[in-house]
Amino acid sequence: SIERENYKFVNTKNLAKSLETEESTIHKRICRLREKLSTQFKNKVGLEIGIDSFIEGKQWEGYRLSPCVYEVDVSQLT
Repeated sequence: SIERENYKFVNTKNLAKSLETEESTIHKRICRLREKLSTQFKNKVGLEIGIDSFIEGKQWEGYRLSPCVYEVDVSQLT
């Protein structure tokens, strides 16, 4: 297994450049995605999750998918 600290963050500036958009747009899109994921998770599973549960952000380092996230069947959550 890969240690948590080995999951690297993607620098926001580099992410914006690769997506040909502004850094502010990246921040807004990630914020909307986090909200949508949180709402959908609560509606489907009935549990509330934290803002960094799926996408982690770290000032000056950028964003990464949470190393704690992996796909499971919904039946495994009950």
